Amino acid sequence: MSRLRVHVLEGQVAINDVQRERLSTEELAQGWRLACQCALQDDLVIELRQWDAAILVDETPFEFHPRAGLGVAVDLGTTTLVAQLLDLTTGRVLAVRTALNAQARFGADVMSRVDFGAAQGGEQQLRDLIRQQIGSLIDQLVFAAHVPQGEITDVVVVGNTVMHHLFCGLDIEALSRYPFESEQLGLQTFRAGDLDWKLSPEARVRFLPCLGGFVGSDLLAGILATNLSERDELNGLVDLGTNGEIVIGNRQHILCASTAAGPAFEGARISMGMRAATGAISEVKLEDHAISCRVLGNVPPQGFMWKRIGGCRGGGTGAGKDSAHRTLCRWGHFVELAAPVVLTQSDIRELQLAKGAIAAGIRMLLDRFGTSVGELKKNSILPGPLGTILTAPARSASA
Repeated sequence: MSRLRVHVLEGQVAINDVQRERLSTEELAQGWRLACQCALQDDLVIELRQWDAAILVDETPFEFHPRAGLGVAVDLGTTTLVAQLLDLTTGRVLAVRTALNAQARFGADVMSRVDFGAAQGGEQQLRDLIRQQIGSLIDQLVFAAHVPQGEITDVVVVGNTVMHHLFCGLDIEALSRYPFESEQLGLQTFRAGDLDWKLSPEARVRFLPCLGGFVGSDLLAGILATNLSERDELNGLVDLGTNGEIVIGNRQHILCASTAAGPAFEGARISMGMRAATGAISEVKLEDHAISCRVLGNVPPQGFMWKRIGGCRGGGTGAGKDSAHRTLCRWGHFVELAAPVVLTQSDIRELQLAKGAIAAGIRMLLDRFGTSVGELKKNSILPGPLGTILTAPARSASA
């Protein structure tokens, strides 16, 4: 419910008991209301609640080929966009920006957007929307790092197959029906001038190739970042998102799959779910039968992130996940994590569905290998920096 907070700038809205319970006296006095609890009697001027994004930069060292200029790496997710500005000489990250995918207004999942594009003729609208948004993110990176736009010579974008097709202006009709296979999975190259971006018109923009019908270049970037294809032992890599993608393999053989995990990991369809931003509960512990929480930014909590608190951690009493699960069940249909943030039974169900989809995909791939989870090399795959896709151009282009 945290996503439904609005600030009433002009007009009057009555305050009910639910709002008194969920909002502090100070917030109510400042004009904050829960939109879902407001009965409109007249025109209003409102402001949507915003949070400061927690910018996360991975400074993990990685091999790269130094070259002149600046580059931008973009992870185009169904729900979230992440863009990094890098110095291509040193590999250093100069700035990072994130945003929610503006296409979400046409559907939270990829199939909703495929339907809007293919069946309702919205492909061009979706294409223009995401191109403009990424161009705006690049403008923000340039402003944050205080660098000349003309020094950006290379932009590399990765994303799932639907995002690849929508950004590149490719026909998505083949992705709307069985067997969900497109013949246009390859590398797509543009010039910044073709996209109306405020860069040098000749700056190169590449969307890396997809691996399959619903396995995109974001997973390819993960393989590059973790060197999975160069390892002897069997490894697993999972990209948790609205479209959950999984790869298992080594230097001898690699298999991949995609599962409809849904937007739960991104905070959608969760009563008080949110991204990694100021005010998000990022960690939950069960200690002495009481819940304690860590909140990003050390501010009053506004919501929680499923990716980080999907499994409650046991404390010094020896209480583990099973104990935590029993405690949640005993407390009923909702649990107060940290006022006013609550966890509901429907939230748990959404997580179970998402985790079940990922687990099914992993088991299917392991069955193909004729092995089990126990044979996977533990802790051998670590998240790699997004900049890997920029600084390994030869490997990326030939994948």
